[in-house]
Amino acid sequence: MPNRGQWQAQGNDVPRPGHCHPWNEPQAPTKDAARAHLASVGSMCTQMQRQLRVDAVKRALLYIARAPAAGIPGFHMKSFNVRSPPLRARRARIDLEITTGSALRDSPAVAVP
Repeated sequence: MPNRGQWQAQGNDVPRPGHCHPWNEPQAPTKDAARAHLASVGSMCTQMQRQLRVDAVKRALLYIARAPAAGIPGFHMKSFNVRSPPLRARRARIDLEITTGSALRDSPAVAVP
């Protein structure tokens, strides 16, 4: 089964369908890969959109760090809402969607000779 999902920046301040970084990989994405995917979404945002979502991204990074070693199985959706957004950015948030397989697993241990 493939491991599919996406990170998104959503809200009224982002053009539809939002800024998105999808994945479709044979191996479940690691926590390191999830952080890179989240950074990719951030790079698609304007400076104002990134600044508005700083706290939401921090909470998403904490969520990644706290994920179980084996990862989180799909179907799973989690939103990291911007607290008290301005009216022009209603519903501003960062979304994680794991559609199939799993994601956020620990990186495999490297054998030391």
